[in-house]
Amino acid sequence: MTDTPSTAQYLTREQVHALIDAAKPGRDRLFIRVAWETGARVSEIVGLRYSDVRATVCSVCFGMAGGPQSTWRYVPICDSLAAELDLHAGSLLRGRDPATTVVWLFEFTRYTAFRMVRDTARRAGLVLEGGRDITPDALRAAFTMNLILQDVPLSVVQELVGQASIKGVSAHAKTDPVRVREYLRKVEF
Repeated sequence: MTDTPSTAQYLTREQVHALIDAAKPGRDRLFIRVAWETGARVSEIVGLRYSDVRATVCSVCFGMAGGPQSTWRYVPICDSLAAELDLHAGSLLRGRDPATTVVWLFEFTRYTAFRMVRDTARRAGLVLEGGRDITPDALRAAFTMNLILQDVPLSVVQELVGQASIKGVSAHAKTDPVRVREYLRKVEF
């Protein structure tokens, strides 16, 4: 924990890892990891079911239940997150048949998710520029910026975050003045 809150337009990788470390083990930490590693909307995460996790192929399916399949998107996840989601789901099943039981991975509301992320960020000493609280939406923006800063093509970022257009991606993309200087040094005039 830091003495003074760090501020940024978006969370850096290091700040997100500090947030994950400050989260309560289990459900809360897992929620933050899913938000960070998938860039999903809070409503998509709280709506995740055991059947949406494809642990064997390391992906998560986000979409509207009962909606057309074209609105679904599959987001690849790392092996450790897939294993952690599978373990968490197994503990929720407690001997019930997954084929006949709907198991919600995060049995809480959007409001609870916002409050949990905010409180965890405060414990970690993290705030956004202007003193704004950290929310699940900030994790979505951090995911987007993390991809952009690592030169992932915008069309791939767009697909991963489920935006209809590149404009939607730019809503999360905040330009870091230090990065602007780095980019300009490379430009020939």
